[in-house]
Amino acid sequence: MAELLLLGLGQVGLRSGMLLDNTTLNLQTDLNVSGLQLSGISSLLNTNGNTLNISSGLDIGGGPEFDFTNVTTDNESELSLVGDASITKQATLFLVILIPRDTL
Repeated sequence: MAELLLLGLGQVGLRSGMLLDNTTLNLQTDLNVSGLQLSGISSLLNTNGNTLNISSGLDIGGGPEFDFTNVTTDNESELSLVGDASITKQATLFLVILIPRDTL
């Protein structure tokens, strides 16, 4: 399993999306992305108290339940859940559409 560790001061922004397959996203700073795809049974998201802002789309497939406590979205964001993917969120998750899918 690979680990993607994002370092830096202040806020990091990506205009494009990220595709993570069997990878841990370990945030060390706030991160803005337009899209994020987490796939594989060993993909993990560790926000470490930092904010992950997803402005366009999010695809989740396989893996454990994802904790979205520090994940923000807006009413333009789409969420696709594949198979038995699941998320936990203690606050409102703003979405334009939720799409359950059989495959990515």
